[in-house]
Amino acid sequence: MSTTSFAATLAGESAGLVWLDYTPYVEQLLDERVRWLDVDAVIAWQRTAMSLIDSDVVGVDATAVLTAWIDAHPDLVEAMSAKRRTTAALRTLFADEALRAHFADLIGSLRTALSGKVIALVTAAPDALVTLAYRGAFGGSSPELDEDDIDSAAVYLADFLRTLSESGLDALVVEEPESGDALTADRVDLYGPIVNVAAHYRWSLGYVTRSAPPQLAASLRPSFWITGVELDDVATGVIVPEGFWADDAPPDPPVRGFLHSRIPPGSGPEKVLDRIAVLRGAVT
Repeated sequence: MSTTSFAATLAGESAGLVWLDYTPYVEQLLDERVRWLDVDAVIAWQRTAMSLIDSDVVGVDATAVLTAWIDAHPDLVEAMSAKRRTTAALRTLFADEALRAHFADLIGSLRTALSGKVIALVTAAPDALVTLAYRGAFGGSSPELDEDDIDSAAVYLADFLRTLSESGLDALVVEEPESGDALTADRVDLYGPIVNVAAHYRWSLGYVTRSAPPQLAASLRPSFWITGVELDDVATGVIVPEGFWADDAPPDPPVRGFLHSRIPPGSGPEKVLDRIAVLRGAVT
């Protein structure tokens, strides 16, 4: 699945894309966690994963990389804790030049090694990133956030993403947490800097939400939503219910978009291959 084919799928001109969230399943199957801070190790792990699970999209878990980076860099944590302001820790984290270089190397190396795949960076929403950095710096409970904090976090994230301008990234996905308030148009309005940077570098921008997506102004609409039902006015990554992996029928593929599914950890390899074949059959 090439980048061109991904764009065609979102435009409704191509069918057949299946996006699998396979990392927890493959980690358990191999008894080997992804070593996100070792680019060569990530490439080797992903090549093995692709030999087992032929997903059309390779998702890079930004939260996992950031968490590993914080854990491995106590000097950076000390700098992150220098100011108590709610978003200061995130600003310091995203300003770290070594972290920026690592992300660019990681995405660029994946692009080279897996040239036939769509490379997508999956990041937590800006407010969740503030919490991740704050806890990394101070531990304890989550900070109280207001709209100004979320707006600042979106600016810091957008600036950080510019590091990836030459990396060959294809898609950027902002994932809302499964718990918490429903995503609203007012909240997405704060994501303007992220929308702008994705548009500037021609990355397909998607949002993951378990609730009904809000109605958005044209300037803020993503390239696609990943959600539970097909949407009429935008490409949709239709989430496959977990019951599918226990022999339920797959959902109908959307006219514009793809099927998106998380492989449950602990599933039997033969069963997984059989169910992936069913998904492939559903989208062709």
